[in-house]
Amino acid sequence: MKRRRKSIRLKEYDYTQPGAYFVTICTYRRAHLFGQVVDGEMRLNAFGKIVWEEWFRTAQVRPYVELFENEFVVMPNHIHGIIWIVGDGNVNVGAQRRCAPTPRGVTPNNVAPGSLGAIVRAFKSAVTRRINTLRGTPGAPVWQRNYWEHVIRTERALNAIRRYIIENPARWHLDRYNPAATGTDPLARESWHLMRQAFHSSRPLGRIRERDRQPSRKHHSHTTGGATMTQEHKPLVPIIMGSQADLPHAQRIAEALAALGIESELRVASAHKHPQYLLEMLAAYEADPRPKVYITVAGRSNALSGLVDAQVRAPVIACPPLSGTFGPWDLFSSVRMPS
Repeated sequence: MKRRRKSIRLKEYDYTQPGAYFVTICTYRRAHLFGQVVDGEMRLNAFGKIVWEEWFRTAQVRPYVELFENEFVVMPNHIHGIIWIVGDGNVNVGAQRRCAPTPRGVTPNNVAPGSLGAIVRAFKSAVTRRINTLRGTPGAPVWQRNYWEHVIRTERALNAIRRYIIENPARWHLDRYNPAATGTDPLARESWHLMRQAFHSSRPLGRIRERDRQPSRKHHSHTTGGATMTQEHKPLVPIIMGSQADLPHAQRIAEALAALGIESELRVASAHKHPQYLLEMLAAYEADPRPKVYITVAGRSNALSGLVDAQVRAPVIACPPLSGTFGPWDLFSSVRMPS
């Protein structure tokens, strides 16, 4: 008798509704297909670049999906990403590529059009077809049959997941999907704990990204030196990197701030590749009433620091990684940025 596969989706949950969904997909038999981690940085091969391209092409063909560079990572044998469903996926069913709906409104495998399952299935199918064409293996599996997902319900969980995604390459030596892992990852445990705590929240994060478009206004009291400070007025230092390659340097900055009791957030936003996303992020931070100092981490032309400084009222400290090519000129280019 054929064994029936048990669903790992939430019963009675509508996966077409607007919200943020954290997704993990592993390769078939967890084979290392997409590249390798070198010195804490993921170096994609040709297959890994296909995965990256198809992930972001999803948002191009589906107007009800939003995807962001600092919420996605390709690892040697798996991916992590946040999918934002921001509208009614059934409005434009034609955008559901390679999968026509049946008259009953579901796809042949009982996946509702516009749902998270339909989005993931189309992505996996597109990647599989392109990789098999490239390596000449038609019909060969690329992905595991299923995927893992979590409905993101709180800002704390969202920020923990973002950090986990950004730092994943640097923590590959502790990754549960790395057969040569040297231990367990405390950051992964922390993220999982926050997700479980939020499981019984009434609803997922809505169609508006609460950090990037509508900062939280909730008050939480903290005592500092005998004075009471609300969460709304507790200082925050956004550390904005030009790329994930800057993460080790940015982490050292965050650790130094933490030692001083100062909260920071690590963000990735390229001034060259994604200027609109950077501008939206900065607008959201500027609407947040908490006092801030921005730290920018970018090398070479360091356009990031200038763009950030031109858009915000708070001070901007440019802290580029040291390089043998530019040396002290990196600092000089930073201090002459527009004030």
